[in-house]
Amino acid sequence: MDEMIWNWPISKVRRITTTHQTDIQNILFLCRGNSARSKMAEGLFRKKVEFRIEVSSAGTKPLATNPFAETVMNEIGIDISQNESKSLGELVQRTFDWVITLCDHAKEESPIFPGRRIEYWDIPEPDTLQSFRNVRDDLSTRIDSLLEHISSLTTVQS
Repeated sequence: MDEMIWNWPISKVRRITTTHQTDIQNILFLCRGNSARSKMAEGLFRKKVEFRIEVSSAGTKPLATNPFAETVMNEIGIDISQNESKSLGELVQRTFDWVITLCDHAKEESPIFPGRRIEYWDIPEPDTLQSFRNVRDDLSTRIDSLLEHISSLTTVQS
């Protein structure tokens, strides 16, 4: 029997291949529940890149979308109500160019994930409507910086 990672046989976890630094085609935002932070990040990123880069989100233990997350995203014209919560198991056969974990739980519960670059953003778990707004705004700022970084990679390498 195969060694297990996240309850999947290790043989099913695809290994990454090295690609050109600017070939960023897909990004995964990962948190524990895929109920707020990662879904908000996915919605923000999707709106900012206008489908030039594929973006996904998942949770190590997915839950239903938090209504506060939907509310604060609707405030800025982004509807995440139709984004179903996904588990890592649903994405195990995919390779991501960039994996961004948004909480300690995701960082600890997914020590290995097929992705060329893995980054950790320490985003607090929101619990009030205002804290959801704060998280949304923090994610938006970080995503803007990430997109600037990706753009600079493309500019330097072109």
